[in-house]
Amino acid sequence: MVYVDLIHNLALLVALSIVSGFIEKRWPRHTRAGIGLQGLLFGGTAVLGMLRPLNLGPGLIFDGRSIMVSLCALFFGPWAAAVASALPMACRVWLGGAGTLTGLLVILSSAVVGLLARYRLQPDTRPPSVQALYLFGMAVHLAMIALMFTLPEGAGMAVIRRIGPPVLLLYPLATILAGKILSDQVKAGQQLAVLLESEKRLRATLDATPFPIAVVDLQDDTIFFWSRSALELFGHTAYTTSEWYQIAYPDPDYRQDVIERWKPFLEKARNSGQTVNTGEYRVTCKDGSERICELYATFLPDNLIVTFSDITEQKKAEASLRSNYALLQIAGETAGFGGWDVDLKTYISTWSDTVADIHEMPHGYAPPVEEGIKFYAPEWRERITRVFTDCAQKGIPYDEEMEILTSKGKRVWVRTIGRSVKDENGRIIKVQGSFQDISEHKRTEGKLKEQAQLFKAVSDNMFDLVALTDLEGNFIFVGASHNILGYDIDSLIGRNVLEFVHPEDVQQVSVSFRDFLSTGDDSRKVEYRYRCADESYLWFETVGRFVRDDNGDLKGIVFSTRDVTERRRIEQELKESEERFRALHNASFGGIAIHDKGLILECNQGLSEITGYTYDELIGMQGLSLISDGTRDKVVRNINAGYEKPYEAEGVRKNGGIYPLRLEARNIRYKGKDVRVVEFRDITENKRAEKEKEHLEAQLSHAQKMESVGRLAGGVAHDFNNMLNVILGYTELALQNMDKDDPLYNDLTEILDAARRSSDITRQLLAFARRQTIAPRTIDLNETVEGMLKMLRRLIGEDIDLAWEPSSGLWLVNMDPAQVDQVLANLLVNARDAIDGVGRVTIETDNAVLDEAYCADRPGFVPGEFVLLAVSDSGCGMDKNTMDNLFEPFFTTKTVGKGTGLGLATVYGIVRQNEGFITVHSEPGQGTTFKIYLPRHVGDAVFEPLFTEPETPLGTGQTVLVVEDEEAILRLADKMLTGMGYTVLTAPGPAAALELAKQHTGPIDLLITDVVMPEMNGRDLAKKLREGYPDLRVLFMSGYTANVIAHRGILDRGVQFIQKPFNKSDLARKVREALGNDE
Repeated sequence: MVYVDLIHNLALLVALSIVSGFIEKRWPRHTRAGIGLQGLLFGGTAVLGMLRPLNLGPGLIFDGRSIMVSLCALFFGPWAAAVASALPMACRVWLGGAGTLTGLLVILSSAVVGLLARYRLQPDTRPPSVQALYLFGMAVHLAMIALMFTLPEGAGMAVIRRIGPPVLLLYPLATILAGKILSDQVKAGQQLAVLLESEKRLRATLDATPFPIAVVDLQDDTIFFWSRSALELFGHTAYTTSEWYQIAYPDPDYRQDVIERWKPFLEKARNSGQTVNTGEYRVTCKDGSERICELYATFLPDNLIVTFSDITEQKKAEASLRSNYALLQIAGETAGFGGWDVDLKTYISTWSDTVADIHEMPHGYAPPVEEGIKFYAPEWRERITRVFTDCAQKGIPYDEEMEILTSKGKRVWVRTIGRSVKDENGRIIKVQGSFQDISEHKRTEGKLKEQAQLFKAVSDNMFDLVALTDLEGNFIFVGASHNILGYDIDSLIGRNVLEFVHPEDVQQVSVSFRDFLSTGDDSRKVEYRYRCADESYLWFETVGRFVRDDNGDLKGIVFSTRDVTERRRIEQELKESEERFRALHNASFGGIAIHDKGLILECNQGLSEITGYTYDELIGMQGLSLISDGTRDKVVRNINAGYEKPYEAEGVRKNGGIYPLRLEARNIRYKGKDVRVVEFRDITENKRAEKEKEHLEAQLSHAQKMESVGRLAGGVAHDFNNMLNVILGYTELALQNMDKDDPLYNDLTEILDAARRSSDITRQLLAFARRQTIAPRTIDLNETVEGMLKMLRRLIGEDIDLAWEPSSGLWLVNMDPAQVDQVLANLLVNARDAIDGVGRVTIETDNAVLDEAYCADRPGFVPGEFVLLAVSDSGCGMDKNTMDNLFEPFFTTKTVGKGTGLGLATVYGIVRQNEGFITVHSEPGQGTTFKIYLPRHVGDAVFEPLFTEPETPLGTGQTVLVVEDEEAILRLADKMLTGMGYTVLTAPGPAAALELAKQHTGPIDLLITDVVMPEMNGRDLAKKLREGYPDLRVLFMSGYTANVIAHRGILDRGVQFIQKPFNKSDLARKVREALGNDE
């Protein structure tokens, strides 16, 4: 039974190897999917084997997992082995029993042995042999048997006796069987890869060849490969040969002819095993064009390779060559031009038919050299013999004009040209050349010479330079007038005209000369630069006329040439002058036009840029259409009056836009007419600049006025607050010590109220002057406003509805909450006074982002993120005059005694002190809206609890040093602080304070000092006192705050300050704050 179970596991292992092969084909082992699937396959198969194991006792099972895990590690590596090991290990733990630990160790040992063998055998590159697989299987299972000793209760020896022999007998054999299958799969994969790589290289080679190639499978008559060059040549391919015939040879008759021609060549190629040229064929391409190709067939065992050689261009060249040869033959016969050659081995001449005709000899006549020389006239025989001999022996070419005597005794002028021909060794083997009848040319030349003599007599007496040339431009005759150029007349004869033309003008003259000859015009004029004998150049104007014979044929050209150098110089200067004028014309900053009673005759680019019309549109346009209807009559009057001073009008652009325009005109002569030249200058920017300047000047004036008033207000407030402080303080002290039934009590109360109202006025003055002392912090404007609503409703009364519309998600601002109170109180009082009876006031908040476009038209505004606080009312509204003076200090529309004129000035000062902006929108009868923009502050809001101390916190004997240069305030402070329980030291100035502190033996807990004093400011005093009293606390006081302790009225961090005038309660709270609430 043991052997049956073992054989069952072995069968399962063989099936595993086969399935592994299928996976390898679909997902190769070098891919993640392949590794994972192989691991799952081997691990899953091991689990299947474990489900039908060999039971050796309770908890003791045996199966083929060792083979599966070890082979997976050997052939597929560590990751696959990890997956394959994990599944059976989990299964073994699940099965449980006494042999669980041993089973897990067997799985791990199998994987480890497999990985070691993989490292040693390298199965991916060199499949292991049968011997290696057997040794591998023995190693795996010897390790497994050794691990049996880990079984509990001495069961290991019993298990080894039972399974050891069959395991060591069968499992190495099973390892060989399964391993061999896997090795063969590896080998097959390697061979397939080599085959695919070979096929890839073959395809790449065929693709790289310049010849179009197709490969046919002879078994099913399919074309399974087309090279890239074939695709590029034909633009199409075919899948079968019959389909190819249909596409490549669309004409049925020609297609059948191609098939019949192919058959014998294919049989020849099949039988010989060699590549056979099957002939030339016309192949139709995809675009309908035809290519002529030579087709070569090569047979392989199962395939036919067809190579196409495109010879279309070669065929065209051959046809062109044949056509050219025929044309050359005709031209030679027409021109009396023939060819000849002499073989120097035989000294026999070969004449063309034309050469034979010139000699009046039969075609095919081939005389020896000596006989051919005898045809020359006696006076020429010696020369032709010499030049021919030099050519034959030395290779010296010749080109001669001589007379021959034909076989019939006729004298004929000929031109003979000879050249030597050499073999590959450089030896002269032949002389060949051309032969032409030039008798007619010589007769013409003679007549031209006769005419030239007559012509010379006339031309020598002409002012212009006269010359005669042949049809190639070679001088035949040059008039005596050419002497002025410094040349010897005779030296010019025979030379070409182009030799003397400036290099930059040669192309122009050559083209003109060719056109003259080709068109046959009676005359042609050309201007060019001609070189004199001293290498200088003159500008010539030459007129050429043809010289014809009695038959009207062209024989030469007579040239009449005039020196136009001076004229060209004047023209060039005029052109440069015009160009300078045009450049200045176009460079003008404005538009310029020349017009005749408004009709534009000429203009510059500037006018086009200003008006939007193109230059071509402006020329001929009625210029008055460029002027607006409202100012056109003014322009017409100035034109008619010849007005020449600058004046302003309104222009109209092409798009209909109206713009301010400055015009300035002059009367001038232009092309023989009295016209006007006018400059258009767009003064839009000038007007904008003027407006901006006026606005800025108004702003500057306003700022200077506000600054002056601010300085005045600050100074007044300082002194006034000192006096108010004394009045308030002593009145308050008097009231504390007086019975309410006392007749003076009410009088003192009135004095106290009047002083407080006066204090409010000074506070408004300081706010307007931006010298109000503030302690800004990060606040949520919605919460600040909501805390004021109850007070604001009482302020405006019951008849006016107060609407509160806060925006959600409102940004934070950095501002003193007391200033928000001042702003809203002043705005709502104004709104209340503007409403007659019942009405409505709305307070809104929102986030606002101001961009550059919005700020551009609002001087003083800058782009950024802001929090908007808007107050609108349904009151009577304001006119423009009122709005222009709205923020002026002491400006009011209220009756006398109803207002100070500082409310809105205070609002303006507070907004500007916090770097914000304010706008007003109002119309009479339509209400008013104030919009305040405060800069957004990034940070967390600060919430401060309400002050809960008693109204007048008392001291506990702390020592307070008071420094004040105003004696009345010094005495008042001393009296107040003493009454609060503090020990008070007083000094009338900084020097006295320093001396007092020096003499004082006890501690000084707090310094209360005025900020501005004659000898030293309060901050410097505090600094000096802290040298002796490091823990000294400081409380500053002042009627207004200088930059000593605050920047633009904003207190420096950590500074304690009390504003004059103050009452006893204010002083008590501030002292307690400064001391830090110390008991």
